[in-house]
Amino acid sequence: MKNHFSFPFLLAIASVLVWSSCSPTLYIPNMLNTPLAGEKGDFKGTFGTMSKDVRGGSSYELQGSYAPGNNVVVMGSALFMDWGNSPFSTITGGNHRILEGGAGYYTAFGRNEQGFAMGRAEVLGGFGLGSGADSDLFFDPFGNNPNALFRGRYSRIFLQPAVGLRTSIVDVSGAMRISSVNFSDIQQVNGLGSTLPKTPFGFATVEPALTVSVGYKYVKFYMQVRAVSAIVNGENYRQVTNQGVAPTSIGLVGSTWREKPPLHAPIVLEKPAVPKADPPAGEETPPVELSPAVVIPLKNNVVTVCLRDAGSPDGDLVSATLNGVVYLHEAELTRKPVCFDAPALPGAENVLRLLGVSEGRVKPITMEVTVREGRKERMFYLRFGEGETEEIRFEVQE
Repeated sequence: MKNHFSFPFLLAIASVLVWSSCSPTLYIPNMLNTPLAGEKGDFKGTFGTMSKDVRGGSSYELQGSYAPGNNVVVMGSALFMDWGNSPFSTITGGNHRILEGGAGYYTAFGRNEQGFAMGRAEVLGGFGLGSGADSDLFFDPFGNNPNALFRGRYSRIFLQPAVGLRTSIVDVSGAMRISSVNFSDIQQVNGLGSTLPKTPFGFATVEPALTVSVGYKYVKFYMQVRAVSAIVNGENYRQVTNQGVAPTSIGLVGSTWREKPPLHAPIVLEKPAVPKADPPAGEETPPVELSPAVVIPLKNNVVTVCLRDAGSPDGDLVSATLNGVVYLHEAELTRKPVCFDAPALPGAENVLRLLGVSEGRVKPITMEVTVREGRKERMFYLRFGEGETEEIRFEVQE
């Protein structure tokens, strides 16, 4: 009987089987980088590994982020992944690499009594370059079981919103990465079958992720679980991966913790009451010189004073002098402290006078005063009206 199966026909069947039933893995989505910064100077770094299916091998994930300014954060990520022979798979070996960077906007909310913002939200965008190689058992009608090596290079752009909660023990965040991936170079290096053309093709994916970190303040153990789905050109996506589920990432994360509890409970300054004694007949009421409500002993000759609105900023204006020198003139109080350094001299009066220039939209003026001497801090709350003066005296101990 005549054989109707020619050799080219068998090669065509083999090619279809490779790309339909067991695609080479040239694209593996890495861990989502979620900085969740709270203020300028915040830093976060992670080192971990990624779970794999039956491949075995090793993987290393490195991520970092830094907030160079208020509401601006930059980030970078890297993944290095290799796998070898496995008795449970037709995969004989491969690797995957990706490097990416990005930047975005962040905000913080839900500040506690120590001024630490527990709520975080951000929107990031970024760009990355990756490459992959994979040996896939190629269908061979003659039983020789040759392996076909596939290689590919791609670029990826992404948009990633996220929201989270940070505490001293547990951090929780949810994020979603929407990616556009473009393979510019895919080819079959060896093995039977037709060489794949280097024709570009792309796809888009969406990746929701949940990250939980447990530890204490600066160092925590993290786990990120995520899913991935192709939302554009799903057939192209399935040609470069046989991952049934998205990998899980685990490791250690180190980050800043900027909570600054006060050394003692804040003191509310009250103006001393003015005596209401009636003056003698025919005489005017003599002026009453009020003493400062608080006297602060100092060991240093320089003191740092920071002022900010103790409530919601409403346009309060104040002026500040120390030893007759004007350090603030009609400055508006906001949530961000305004600070100045001033000398406190032995034997001098060293009186900080705070003048209420305007009460803004809500009366009276409410102000938080922080006095720093080296690492030591004292915090005070003031309430006074327009045209009124509050005073704090510094005594330098000789």
